[in-house]
Amino acid sequence: MGKHGSFCHFLNFFNQGEDAKNEYACQLQRTNEARRRYFSEQLPAVFAALQEVEERRVGGLRAAVAGAARAEKEVLPIVGQCLDGAQRAAEAIDEKEVKRLLRECHVA
Repeated sequence: MGKHGSFCHFLNFFNQGEDAKNEYACQLQRTNEARRRYFSEQLPAVFAALQEVEERRVGGLRAAVAGAARAEKEVLPIVGQCLDGAQRAAEAIDEKEVKRLLRECHVA
C-alpha cells in the first residue's frame, strides 16, 4: 500500500468517526427530547389521571358512608319500636305463671 492507499484509509477511518459522532449527537438529541416529553408531558399526565381516580374513589366512599348513615337513621325508629316491644314483653313475663304452665305440660 502506497502513500495514496494509507491516506484513503485515513480518510475512511476519519469519516467513520465523523459518522459515529453525528449518529451519537442525533441519538443524544432524540434521547433528550424523549426525556423532556416524559418529564414535562407524560409523567404529569399519569399523575393527573391518578389524582382523578383518587377523587372518584373518595367520592364513592363519601357517597357510601352517607348512604349507610341515612339508612341507619331511617331504621333507628323501627329498631327503637322493636326494642320497646321486647322490653314490654319481658316485663310482662310472670315467672309463677310460666312455672305453672310448664308443670301442666309435663304432667299431661
